[in-house]
Amino acid sequence: MQIQVGIITISDRASAGDYDDLGGPALKQVAQKIGWHVLGEAIVPDEIARIQETIRSFAGQGCGLILATGGTGIGPRDVTPEAIRAMMRVELPGFGEVMRAESMKITPNAILSRNLAAVVDQALVIALPGKPSGAVECLSFVRRRAESFGTHLVWPNEQVHQLRAIVRKMRIWSATRNHVASEIRTFRCVTFYVAYLGLRDSSVGWFNSQGDTGTRERDFP
Repeated sequence: MQIQVGIITISDRASAGDYDDLGGPALKQVAQKIGWHVLGEAIVPDEIARIQETIRSFAGQGCGLILATGGTGIGPRDVTPEAIRAMMRVELPGFGEVMRAESMKITPNAILSRNLAAVVDQALVIALPGKPSGAVECLSFVRRRAESFGTHLVWPNEQVHQLRAIVRKMRIWSATRNHVASEIRTFRCVTFYVAYLGLRDSSVGWFNSQGDTGTRERDFP
């Protein structure tokens, strides 16, 4: 099954148009070369809310793998790890450990990187460095495991649609059943009341007839 990928570039200056986004296109080129389908692309500023909104959106569209490049350093505006950790279901520390360990073989500055991977909804989210070469290198270190997770975490779109259709049918059936049950209760109440009225009227008639009979017997022995 082909992996559906979302790519997010997280950068204040790139989102403002101060310079061209290079990290996103670099990841897209690698993803397409691998054979992944890039379902969505976005450039957002270094703001936690915007990062989280975009991740949720891509996950909701069916992305099983979301690659975020940028915001993993130690600058005051580097908030990508915080944004992901605040919304994740579980973190996968091994991804970050491997990316840092392998990157240390290339540059000692990798020790300052805060790359990570986590599960958000049904998607695997990987936070990569903002530098295009670093993002591509780190992705190559964890690509095999990312493919495995990206394949199994998210359902194919047609299965999602089928499940939603089943849920809708169940809700309709439940509402119909509740309506029918309510109608049955009302019918039973009405039937009981009518039977009660009939029994009451017949009882009154019987007592009246008994009273009349008694009177006639006393008057005419």
